[in-house]
Amino acid sequence: MTNPTTIRTWHTRGSLSYCDPALKKSTHRSTMAILRKFATKHLGLTTDQFEVRSNLGGIAVSGEVTLHTDPLPGTHHGIYIQVSQWCASASNSTVLFRTCKSRRDYTGGANNLCNILVFATDVDMEAFAHTVFRVTGSKESADENCLA
Repeated sequence: MTNPTTIRTWHTRGSLSYCDPALKKSTHRSTMAILRKFATKHLGLTTDQFEVRSNLGGIAVSGEVTLHTDPLPGTHHGIYIQVSQWCASASNSTVLFRTCKSRRDYTGGANNLCNILVFATDVDMEAFAHTVFRVTGSKESADENCLA
């Protein structure tokens, strides 16, 4: 089980902008742990095959937490996943993901959007992993929480 408070905080539109800086830092820290778990447990990567980074941004934004990988096993593509709150979109569009060639590729493939709830439970994360594998060309699967 992931940290439900972290998922709820991201899911609430505007809750990380103009908020207590300690809450923002805590949420970013927890989200980094969730993305590390996703990379190792659900994507099967070792810690030297990915990086997780946080950009807190300024007071008026949520900032973002990013998972950036080397090519996934059996593919020529890695994955770039970014969790943030977008003021210009629906509150459920808080996970952006796209393919990338390496951890130095910041433009990658087409953007796809998902609901933050793809990280709510291990079952949800496993379903999202199938979507990631499909997008990168590894497995044929999909998750209804994503617009891929």
